Amino acid sequence: MLTIFYTFIGLFIPCLLLGTLLYLLVVLCLWFTKKRQYFTFKRCLIEFTFCCYLIALANLTGLFNIRLSYFFSFHATPNLIPILNTLREVFEYGPYVLKQVFLNVALYVPFGILVSLLLRKPTLLQLLLLAGCTSLLIETLQYFGGRFADIDDLLSNIIGALLGYLLIKLIKKAID
Repeated sequence: MLTIFYTFIGLFIPCLLLGTLLYLLVVLCLWFTKKRQYFTFKRCLIEFTFCCYLIALANLTGLFNIRLSYFFSFHATPNLIPILNTLREVFEYGPYVLKQVFLNVALYVPFGILVSLLLRKPTLLQLLLLAGCTSLLIETLQYFGGRFADIDDLLSNIIGALLGYLLIKLIKKAID
């Protein structure tokens, strides 16, 4: 239990620090280009949380371990066949694969929530495109970290973002 706590703290503090730097950079750019005249606490909190989330996402998916040497020496074949390979792996390796799918879905639920809160009138298409492009970028960049791309990860991430989007819609509907 203590190991999990230290792992969480070890992940949380750098993400908080880098997220703060990223957020300050974005705010300063918006302010200097006159694209942002006013700041509300709620909006700033959501934007800051999104910046911290993006840093955590990059960290959890191994993007901070990128090495150009991996790209030239590591030759993995990406999984481009949706669902079939994952089903085969479920029967071969059991619950471990299901856990990976669940974690990929859970990883993007905050993405759907935060993007829904950041956009004024978010549409499902906007959310799916943003989630898909972000996930595709991560899957592509994973080659530089010695990992490989998987279409099922992309689909799981999009499903997670969709669940976050639907969750916010339900909460907003319940509040109104």
